[in-house]
Amino acid sequence: MPATAKPLLRGSSPSGYGSALRRDECRRRLNTWCGVILPPRDKSMNVTLDGQNLFDRQQLQIEPDSISRACVEKAVSGLDGLLSIDLGKRSRKVRQTGTLRAQSRSQMQDRIDAISAYMDGDTHTLEIGGEQTFENIRLDVFKVTDERVSGGGLEVDYEIVYTQLA
Repeated sequence: MPATAKPLLRGSSPSGYGSALRRDECRRRLNTWCGVILPPRDKSMNVTLDGQNLFDRQQLQIEPDSISRACVEKAVSGLDGLLSIDLGKRSRKVRQTGTLRAQSRSQMQDRIDAISAYMDGDTHTLEIGGEQTFENIRLDVFKVTDERVSGGGLEVDYEIVYTQLA
């Protein structure tokens, strides 16, 4: 073994994080690196839209895309090449998938109607357990992808696409 190499002890890693991190911290870091944000498992922290707790926490995933930039390229006579003008940051898409649960079809329809009411063209605030906040988002798409009967009632899988304005 070279003199500069240190042996890895059980439960340690080259990055120095090892087993000292709590499971939730590892989960948060992994999901941040992968670009997928899962809400924390602590039940006191909820995902809210404008302060309203509309979503069940089971199987909830929120995936923000990267913020894009816009530019205009112009050709100018007497200039070899293009003139590029940076127009700054633009919007990005934020996708949310999850499962809604209700005891009856009428309760499920009430939940779907409550979420659909936010498709009003206004901007809203999506807060994930007090840890991360997406401000200036507009709810563009809300679609139900699968509906099934479970032991406790009705379950519906859904997908929401927000546009976060810059």
